[in-house]
Amino acid sequence: MSINDTLKKLKEDLAKTAADINTSLADPSITKEIEVPGQKSLDLLAEVQNNLQQMITKLDAKLAKGIPTSRVVDFLNELLETEYDAIFSYSYHALSVEDKQLKKELLDLGYMEMRHFELIRDKIVSFGVEPKWKLTKYMDCTSTEPIEFLRWHLKAEQAAIDLCKDGIAEGLDDALGGFLKETIKDEEGHIKWLKELIERFGSASPLKAD
Repeated sequence: MSINDTLKKLKEDLAKTAADINTSLADPSITKEIEVPGQKSLDLLAEVQNNLQQMITKLDAKLAKGIPTSRVVDFLNELLETEYDAIFSYSYHALSVEDKQLKKELLDLGYMEMRHFELIRDKIVSFGVEPKWKLTKYMDCTSTEPIEFLRWHLKAEQAAIDLCKDGIAEGLDDALGGFLKETIKDEEGHIKWLKELIERFGSASPLKAD
């Protein structure tokens, strides 16, 4: 087993332990009406979890193959903005339609992008950096015609996938524990969903992504 493989395995084990501790800390049966000695144990667990997360972050940096942390963070901030745009654009178009089912599914897509936003933001924070984002393109499509704005969203989702692929090609995913690959899987699911919406609400025939 190579040094990198050993470090990756160590990081996986640390991440699992940190996740187990986090689950325990979130368990109401453990935290509800707890005695002082128990509270001290919880404080110790929280401290251990925090230290584990710091070790994981350091391992991420070691696995980045010499890529500066600043580059990883800059990339994540760029990805963060795409998710921020998506949250607002899906919500904007949901408010513009009368069909209740289409409205619901657009809001569901927006909620999923919110989850992506939170995950990326947390990744940036784990590097000890304050996330930065702003709205950039969400008003590029103000059409209230489903076929038009659904096509626009389809292209936006593909752009997010392309950005993640660029990050992977650059080696950034080694510093992110496969996060970009997982993000691509989610965005591909969004593309499939959007194509289904286009068939149902905007066009009689399937649409292929550009």
